[in-house]
Amino acid sequence: MSRARLLLMACFGVFAIGAVASTVASAAWDVGGTLLVGSAALASPALVLSHGKLSVESAGTIDIECTSTELGLTEAVIVHPDELRMQSVTFKECGATAPCSIGNSKTISTLALHGLAELDGTLNTLIKLLSLPSKTFAVVKFEGESCALLGTQPVTETGANADILIDGGPDNGVSHLALAFSLTGLKVGSSRAVLEGLDFDLKLTSGKEWRFL
Repeated sequence: MSRARLLLMACFGVFAIGAVASTVASAAWDVGGTLLVGSAALASPALVLSHGKLSVESAGTIDIECTSTELGLTEAVIVHPDELRMQSVTFKECGATAPCSIGNSKTISTLALHGLAELDGTLNTLIKLLSLPSKTFAVVKFEGESCALLGTQPVTETGANADILIDGGPDNGVSHLALAFSLTGLKVGSSRAVLEGLDFDLKLTSGKEWRFL
């Protein structure tokens, strides 16, 4: 094969690889019709549309429900090109199945959360929560003398599914519905736990339209 033809094939290969890499890396946050540069703050509190529940398999099932319509987001931002970061998320008005109850004024606050966005087909955006070095998402104080989880229990990530779906993420909108419809990769203490049915609205502090595309 001639050197000219080999050179042509090599150039074509480099071009093809570059095109694939460009396609993979093209999805990014867009704010106000412009590719996001730096970061943009998410508004707090977020409106809770369905409070969901955290079910813990410990001496039977213990359900934890936080019924406030507000979800506190501390230092929550989207970051170019595909990151979502939150210093903490605060759940309020929390209770548990008797004989358990929740201490700390019935609030539960997470540790820092970090996720990466990716397109889920053409209609949605998936936020894949990354494992923390400690694998601990939050700490919950349980009260009640006969509560099987009595004391302070860590909520940890086990490596299974821990994703949040943003409905219509590729579409421009001031608010986007976020669904933690089934976070299965969790433990409370040493017991398996599943968070289901938590839906909330995410908006930017600026009030601008935003999307991931």
